[in-house]
Amino acid sequence: MMHAPLTPLAEMSDAQWDRAFPDEETCIEWLVDSRWPQDVCCPRCGSDMVFPASLQEYRWRCFGCAPDLGHPFDYLTGTIFQDRTLPLRIWLKALHHELTGRGPGYNAIEQKMRRHIRDALRTADFRRMVGESGPMPVHGRELPDAEVISVPEQESCPQPTLLVLQPR
Repeated sequence: MMHAPLTPLAEMSDAQWDRAFPDEETCIEWLVDSRWPQDVCCPRCGSDMVFPASLQEYRWRCFGCAPDLGHPFDYLTGTIFQDRTLPLRIWLKALHHELTGRGPGYNAIEQKMRRHIRDALRTADFRRMVGESGPMPVHGRELPDAEVISVPEQESCPQPTLLVLQPR
């Protein structure tokens, strides 16, 4: 596994970002390392009784919430990137643009992606995952925290699972 870039995403220039995330595999490794700095935990129950799914990289089975066959999940499960058809690298590039305050894209797809990203940035868990702390300024304004419903922390996996939002 790779380590997250030393420079926070919001402080990277476009050239630095392109060097840090040259391909889809690097983006996946960054997301896995950012979500689970120590050990992979189940996004459904928070258990660390997680084992790799056979021959499928970045896919696991949790035997904490499904003891018989294991509950399957992958690196995207429980994130804003789940069930999206675009590659993770495109999402992370849009995230980088949003964090650095690049002007709104004229592409309708990028605008929609950035709306999802702005909603996710309202949560402290997502900001921590992307290496930012405190209120997140986006386009010159600070976003308030949304109410986050997450899986309870456990001793074996102190990192809370992220991105289940409920309006206040």
